[in-house]
Amino acid sequence: MLNLFGLQYESLWSLLLFFFIYGISEIPTNLFLSACLKALKTLEIIQSHKGVFALFLHIASTYIILHVIDRWMASVSISQLGIFLFSLVTGLIGWLSIQQDPTPPKRG
Repeated sequence: MLNLFGLQYESLWSLLLFFFIYGISEIPTNLFLSACLKALKTLEIIQSHKGVFALFLHIASTYIILHVIDRWMASVSISQLGIFLFSLVTGLIGWLSIQQDPTPPKRG
């Protein structure tokens, strides 16, 4: 399965550390993005905090996080296509998870 994403690692410890760092950095990033999207919706800058813009932000944030971790960790390597595919899958999952969120109140 990991070969599908072009992930190569020197040891199991390196792989676990990679996913641990990813998880630690993804959680606050998603919380920040959700808060920003809801704030933009409340200020009526965007029409929905659940739309295509939210999907793009989830994919882009995951891509950036994985790219930084890939550059930082010499013992783990992931291809650009793998980063994109993983970002697409996790971005879709994150976007689908916010579809049940209540709409924030309108400004005023």
